[in-house]
Amino acid sequence: MKPHQILPLSIMATLSLTTTPFTAPPTTIKPLQSHQWRRLSLYSTPPSSSSPTDKNIEGITQHGSPQRPFIPPEKSPVVTKSRVGSGGPRFKRDPPRTTGDYNSQIFELSDGHRLGFDEYYVVGNEDMVVYLPNLAEGKDNPKSRSVSNFCHKTSKNFLVADWFGRGESTGKLMEATLSRWTNDTIDFLDAKTSKIKGGMDGKKAVLVGSGVGGWVAVLVTLKRPDLVRGIVGLSADPDFTEDLLWSKLPSEEKDAIMSEGFKEISWGGRNEVYPITSSLIEDGRDNLVLRGGPKSLKIDCPVRLIHSLDDEEVPYSVPLKLATCIDNDDVEVVFPKVGGHNLRDMTVRNSWIDPEMEQVPVSKFSTIQRALYTAIYQCLEATQPYDPEQLMW
Repeated sequence: MKPHQILPLSIMATLSLTTTPFTAPPTTIKPLQSHQWRRLSLYSTPPSSSSPTDKNIEGITQHGSPQRPFIPPEKSPVVTKSRVGSGGPRFKRDPPRTTGDYNSQIFELSDGHRLGFDEYYVVGNEDMVVYLPNLAEGKDNPKSRSVSNFCHKTSKNFLVADWFGRGESTGKLMEATLSRWTNDTIDFLDAKTSKIKGGMDGKKAVLVGSGVGGWVAVLVTLKRPDLVRGIVGLSADPDFTEDLLWSKLPSEEKDAIMSEGFKEISWGGRNEVYPITSSLIEDGRDNLVLRGGPKSLKIDCPVRLIHSLDDEEVPYSVPLKLATCIDNDDVEVVFPKVGGHNLRDMTVRNSWIDPEMEQVPVSKFSTIQRALYTAIYQCLEATQPYDPEQLMW
């Protein structure tokens, strides 16, 4: 019979009477309970001891795949933390962020290492202040908290991260160098300021660098001027590995650093101990910035350098030399008489007190705080974007 031919009705009736109808075997279908649906969403078919196809032999099913352990519903894992800054898949969609502190976050670098960082996020704000720690401190210290307080009071975004090889960040100490810290800071700023409008010409953040953080701030600005809106140096010590450390270390300590690769060093009569490695010394020689003379550093953003006259480690000639090397007129150096290298001036002073006043007024900020807040404010205000047509002449 050809496909297009139709059987007569009599033959079709005979076939319908002689064909045995299919009858499904009797089964009892039990509805799934709510917790069973949850298991199905988390895993594959829930394990059953009565099913021969799911017989588990040393953790391997007959299908050759690992058998996932059964977890009671009340202990089922719920992933709430996503990888920040990695660009990888998110396990759970983050809710919209609100203004507030977001501490102990993780930023994943391209080579798999991670930076631990804290953040103060302000919805709708286009300003960013970033603190870069010194060689011996982590991201949580009095100076970083002081910068964070400024950002809280003025509603500015704030970031601070531990250096590679320090604190909550990963990495080996022997691989922690100026070049590494500079490149990590650039990657970090690229990711975290991508949605920040910033100041004039789209420059993103004011960098507040303490000690070696001031050196890194200069290196970042030279490499990526589009990321840096201003520099505030706190006891900044560019070129310290060569000028302040290596040139003054006794030969025994130099030999120990180069032969063993690491030694804890203190200088300046302070109790602070710094981990000095041979890689830090050698890499520092590739990143010296004070050798070119006047106007050798092409930096066009505002620069404020705060340096105590009581600094035990870094002489005040260093910020003066740095200011001379910067090819920019918007550079100021502030020399408070107090504070030392750590700028720990916690004493509140008043410039003048009326002897007839019953209640002595208390100054709101210390000398160092006032200088720091003024410096950050000036860097932000000097680079505020504006519309020339809206200026009032």
